[in-house]
Order: sequence, then C-alpha cells, then structure tokens
Amino acid sequence: MFKPGWVFALFLVSLNSFAGDVLKAGFSEIPFDLPDGTPLGGYGTGPRRLAKPDLSLLHRSSLFNPALGTRDLVRAKALVLTRGKEKLAFLSLDLVAVSAGFRKELVRRLKLQGYSFKNLMVSATHTHSGPGALSHNLFWAAIALDFYRKPVFEAVLRAAVDAVIVAEHHATPAVLSYSKANVGGIQHNRHGHPDRVDPGAKLLWAKSTEGSLLGVLANFAIHGTALDEENLFFSADVPGAIEHSLVDSMRELNRARGFREASEPVALFLNGAEGDVLPDREGADALPWVGAIFSNAAMSSLEGAKPVASGWSVDERRIPLPVPGMNIKNCINEFRPDKKNAALKLFTKDSALHLAALFFPLHTRIARIRFGGLQMLTWPGEPTTQLGWNLRDLALENGAADTMILGLTNDHLGYFLTSDEFYEGGYEGCFSFYGARGGEKIIGRYRKLIEECSSLE
Repeated sequence: MFKPGWVFALFLVSLNSFAGDVLKAGFSEIPFDLPDGTPLGGYGTGPRRLAKPDLSLLHRSSLFNPALGTRDLVRAKALVLTRGKEKLAFLSLDLVAVSAGFRKELVRRLKLQGYSFKNLMVSATHTHSGPGALSHNLFWAAIALDFYRKPVFEAVLRAAVDAVIVAEHHATPAVLSYSKANVGGIQHNRHGHPDRVDPGAKLLWAKSTEGSLLGVLANFAIHGTALDEENLFFSADVPGAIEHSLVDSMRELNRARGFREASEPVALFLNGAEGDVLPDREGADALPWVGAIFSNAAMSSLEGAKPVASGWSVDERRIPLPVPGMNIKNCINEFRPDKKNAALKLFTKDSALHLAALFFPLHTRIARIRFGGLQMLTWPGEPTTQLGWNLRDLALENGAADTMILGLTNDHLGYFLTSDEFYEGGYEGCFSFYGARGGEKIIGRYRKLIEECSSLE
C-alpha cells in the first residue's frame, strides 16, 4: 500500500545524504604569540649571531640575537576542506622550515578532531625572518635556528592548532577552481642560469556558493630572503607580501561584485621547487613590489579559472632515503673558494662526511593529493627548479592535468638537486645531505607510489 510518509522519510534521508557530500571550505589566520627574547630563524651570520654564546637556560636565545620586534605579523594560515566525514587541511606557517617532529605533535593534538598524517599537510613559507628555536636538530640549531626552546615551540604549535580548528569552524559550502599565472621578473636563479627559473604560479581558489571569494592557496617558487641578515624584526618576507597583496585584491573584488558583507578572505602561500631561486630585489621596498606584481598576475588569471573536483584522494607513504652525509669537495669549494686546497685530491667526487647521519633520518614521508586531474606532490625540503620540473613531468605522464609541487612540506631535509647540479657544486651541493641521487630517489618513490595506486584503480 502506498504510504506518503515513507516517501517523505526517504526524501529526507536522500536530502541529508546529499547535504553530507557538499564541499565546504574554511580559512583562518592566527598570529604567533611569541615570548620575549625569541630569536629569528633563517640566517646564521652577521648581526643575527651573538658575539659570544649565552648558554643560560633563562634566555630564549643562546646563539642568535633575539628579535627586536615585529615588522609584519608572522602567522599560521589554514585552509580546511570538508566533504561529509572527510577532511583535508593545508597549513602555511611563516617559518624557515617545519620539522617532522612538529607535524607529528600537531597531528597528535588534532587527532580527536579527525586529523592524521594523511589529511594534514604542513608547509613552511621559508621566510628567513620568522621565529627560530623550534627544532631539536642540533645541526639546524647551530647554523640557522638556535637551540630548541619549548615556550617558542608551544607558541607556534598553539597558533597552528587554533588555525586548523577555526578554519574548520568557519567552513562554508564552496566551489573550487584552479588557474595559472605567469609571474615573470620577480625571481632569478641563484647560479645565473636563466633557463632554470619557473615563473609559473598555480592558484587554487575557493568561492562561496553565492560567489564571494573565500580565499586562495598560492603555489610559487621563491626564497623568502628579500630581508637579509641585517634584519632583526619578525617578518613574513616575500611570501607574506604576496599573501597580503592577494588578500587586498580579493577584498576589493568582493566589494566590486557587491559582496560587502563577505568575510575577510585569506591567502596561503605554499612554496614550490625554490632551492635555487631567489627574489630579484632585496630590502623592505622589494616586498610591496613583489606583492603587487604577483597579485596582479594572479587576479588576472581568475577569469579563466577552471572548475576543480569537489572530492579528493590522498596517497601518503613513508619512504627510505640514502645514508645522509655532506659532500667534502662541495663544502670545501663553497666555503674556501679562494684557497688552494691540495687535500681535495685525496677525495673522490662522492666522498662524504657521514657525521650528518647523526642529525638526519633514513626515512621521510611523501604525499600525493588529487582533485581530479589536479595533483599536489609534497617534498620534504628544498628541491631545485629542475627537480620540480622532473617530478611534474612524471605526474603529467601518468594522467595529471596539472601539478603543484609543495616544497618545504611536512619536513625539512635540506636541499635536493639533480645529479648534474650536485656535481656543479655550490651552496646547495654542500647542504644536499642525501647526495647526488637523493632527489632522484624521491622521484623514483613517487613513480612507485603512482604505479601502486594505478594498479588499485
């Protein structure tokens, strides 16, 4: 017998099921509330370093001078996507680097909210004027960060946790789109190779269902080093300038389109394959210049943005690495370039000081995030432009429509170069701890991951 009540009940079930699959996007930004005396992280020379180490546990700084103040806020910025019970979070932190240990603790504190290694991606913008004293790694502490201080670590961690929670709380029905912009003239190759620079910016936009811009995830390769070691004030540097200019432009566009009551948009900068890429200009005046050029190109690309699938998948793996070391010839040639070093004849081109194995792991994690044809591939450190292109080409050969390379994500294990670049020497060659084939090993592991996942589809 036909019963209208049953039909109505089935309709409600279907409606709830449909609503549960609606994509939602939420953004947030939370400033770091850093304790007094916190040192800056990024440079290990010049005015940054104390003339005499202070090993007193009463101070935040032992090897480096504390920051004198704040030039512009250093923050945790989050994008959280939800779809039914699924979640995916991206964090952009105004730090020179993030460690696997930081991410592990972040996952632990957000576990009850449903986050894990598979759905929480943590990236450093690579500003060289963010807080230091965050890493237990004594190598990084000595050359760029200062010794670990729990109050500083907790301050950054609290901001990161709060950013994810607030972003999820603010999540609203949304649509995603993707665009590319050519941002020429603001970066150059560190070693004078004009053909080894990628001016392409990749942008993932989120709009409310009404049409207002909620925020953007901007992927671009550039060092955060417009401010040099003379700067003793906290700053998000080039990445922050790009974010601020994007926010200003998105706000203006929302108002021009009649969304005057729309929430403040948020921009997340995620660095790319920036290992050999520097900003074209230096100094404080360079920051608004970079920001304006980038946001103009990005906003111009918005009109042609393509829809992005509302669902996603994440494939994450723990992978082995070569035994870490520091190449002897590369390091001697880098730090004693004007000296005659007869001892160099005693070493082969692959001779390495494996004391680095005391500070760097034999395993790391990589992740592939897919939104239909758009893929994001994480890298636990600083790959060069060419390595980024090699990884992109691998993804394109295996069905990706386009690819974002998320450098400095989920860990920082130094520089990664192609074998040809490694034997060219230079700064990156000395701090490429996994040798001439470290970068190729990671690409090989991505190839294996893609093959494994393809066989299951």
